[in-house]
Amino acid sequence: MTDHPGLVAGQVAVVAGAGSGIGRAVAAAYVREGGRVLVADRSGAEQDVAREIGSAATPLSADMTDPARVESMVREAHARHGRLDAVINTVGVCDVFDPIVDLDPADFDRIVRVNLTSAFLSIKYAVPLMRAAGGGSIVTFSSVGGFAATEGIAAYSAAKAGIVMLTRSAALEYGPDNIRVNAVCPGPIRTPMNEPVFAEPGRYDALRASIAMDRVGEPDEVAEMAVVLASDRASFVTGVALPVDGGRLVSADSRRAATPEH
Repeated sequence: MTDHPGLVAGQVAVVAGAGSGIGRAVAAAYVREGGRVLVADRSGAEQDVAREIGSAATPLSADMTDPARVESMVREAHARHGRLDAVINTVGVCDVFDPIVDLDPADFDRIVRVNLTSAFLSIKYAVPLMRAAGGGSIVTFSSVGGFAATEGIAAYSAAKAGIVMLTRSAALEYGPDNIRVNAVCPGPIRTPMNEPVFAEPGRYDALRASIAMDRVGEPDEVAEMAVVLASDRASFVTGVALPVDGGRLVSADSRRAATPEH
């Protein structure tokens, strides 16, 4: 009896936003499943992450909002390994919590650029290489915040909702090229970005109460789903926006259904 070769054995992926949190977990999971990964981030942490993962990981410095850098990044990935099977873009930011009338237009533009424009660029520049190779998989990262509104994060929610439609549009346009495009939509996950929020008095308990499974998620739980979508196990799956949220959206729907609308 032999060991399972792994979901992505022999394949190559770029994981953007891999310097911490979910992206870091995705890069590690991809290698555990037999693949090679280019760990892309602009923070400098990509160097440490690649060392931790091992010889199957290569660090790349990349600002995913810079068109020229994104294009050169995917070309470099292909040149290093002679193939590019997947691009998984986990890049995101949610660091302003103002109501719309108080929201600085510069913050709105920045949040949309980091979340939505980076997803657009990752698709735009990966598709030509994948098309020439006969196919590939692109995994974007939306959020449950792209489906259900929360006060104070309008820019983030608008960008994440945009990623869902961008993903569906790309799936439609490039399905004939055997390029699958899917979105992962995490709920509250224990990441460095979220820890300050969880630390606010009463905030963690309130979040937990809003989730059917009565807990927040861990980065590895999201990473596993991203790798499945990137792999050939999902060979007939495209245009999907997959919540990985412990049932938060279900819980929200249940509360709405139980509330009289008059």
